[in-house]
Amino acid sequence: MEYLYEQQIKPTNVTGVNVSLNSVDPNGNLVHIADVTTDNTGAYGYKYTSDIAGTYPIIATFKGTDSYGSSSAQAYMGVSDAAPTASPYPAIALPPTETYVVGIGLAIIIAIAIVGTVLGMMIKKRQ
Repeated sequence: MEYLYEQQIKPTNVTGVNVSLNSVDPNGNLVHIADVTTDNTGAYGYKYTSDIAGTYPIIATFKGTDSYGSSSAQAYMGVSDAAPTASPYPAIALPPTETYVVGIGLAIIIAIAIVGTVLGMMIKKRQ
């Protein structure tokens, strides 16, 4: 850190520090999101997915080192309900010609059943 505070040359092998990201979900539950490492500028980020919509306070905590004390910061993030995703399986729709064939086939079967029933009743009445 001498390059920051003592105006010395910045080393090429600068490493970041560990930051713990935590939150409280809308139901009041403490949620540990992740432990991340900052880049050489102190920035960090994390992609988070939640099942519960609402406002989340995000608490970033640096535990400190022998040289630097601990610190924390807080920001808020809003989570919306997820948009529905399209099914990877396409809907199967029969072409109109096949729909007509199926409909006509069912109509023929029903007509045969009705005619058979009527004929059966007529034969029983003659006996």
